[in-house]
Amino acid sequence: MPPLVRRNIFRFNVPNISALNMFYSPEFMVHAPWQIKIKKKTQNGQLWLFAVLCCRFKDKSSTWSYNARASIKLLRQQVDHEENSIEKHTTPTSFVRQMKRNPGVYVIRWSDVFDMTKGYVENDTICLEIKIEVADPSEHIKSDLVLENTYKSCKDGCQTKFQLTVSNITGLMTIQSPPFNLRNALWYFLIYKNHSKHLCLRLHPCDTLSEFSYEITMSIELVSSFANGKCIKRVETKQMHHNTELKLGNLISWDDLCEAKNGFVNNNCIVINVEINTEKPIDVISNTNTKYKAMNLSIEETCFELECPTCLEIFEEKELSFTHYRHIFCSDCLKNAMSLL
Repeated sequence: MPPLVRRNIFRFNVPNISALNMFYSPEFMVHAPWQIKIKKKTQNGQLWLFAVLCCRFKDKSSTWSYNARASIKLLRQQVDHEENSIEKHTTPTSFVRQMKRNPGVYVIRWSDVFDMTKGYVENDTICLEIKIEVADPSEHIKSDLVLENTYKSCKDGCQTKFQLTVSNITGLMTIQSPPFNLRNALWYFLIYKNHSKHLCLRLHPCDTLSEFSYEITMSIELVSSFANGKCIKRVETKQMHHNTELKLGNLISWDDLCEAKNGFVNNNCIVINVEINTEKPIDVISNTNTKYKAMNLSIEETCFELECPTCLEIFEEKELSFTHYRHIFCSDCLKNAMSLL
């Protein structure tokens, strides 16, 4: 049986670093062609060296996906520096055709790149070492995720419960759930094994609305198949916006997860129960005469668009109205419904 993950390590130089705008590495083959994009990016008012993993597989005639992650190490140019090199890791990601977002990582503050005591720059050049890991793309060994909505309340402080079942756990690098609706926005779960070999779970918004803010509390339980088995429970609360994520990292080490006596893996599957509580939206645009243009979403090669639950037409430059619970309808549909009361 071929290895479940193939990995290769590459090195390349980035010249003229002081004048960096955008730099692309050579392409590297690991099941498919890959490339690293290097640029400057601002975070919280500070300038950083930012690295992005890009898949360059260009076959448009077939449906394909590659699960991959990268480690980016900024090497020191001189051996007399005793400190270790900087190393950062991208989140494992499912790369698909027409992918709109690639995983990136903030490597180091821009000012620290040029700190002479650190020795990263020589002749206006830095050297990066990249480790790219790609899961075997064979369909029969890929993991699968089944998302079951077990409870949902539309009261203020909406409570929603899910059961997530991940199959073929031995081959897991990363798996993304189908999108689901919370307070009129689409979200998805990401379950993956990180670089330190721990099980992690993230909640991501799909950017279906341009502006929203929620206080979300997410609690999870990794279920043991044994009646008296131990359970792994974690709770996290965060103010969520359209460009943020809620991460529950290092839930359990991979060795403990797969240890037979713990009972977490049954028939090569794991089960995770998730409960999400959302407080009333903060700073949400709620004017009844607001117009939104729906955004097309690419989730695992499937396109999703927001539509009115009454007339089932896509929200494209339509006049929209919000109910008390932030449900969205065409203004005409909502007026017609109100007239019947």
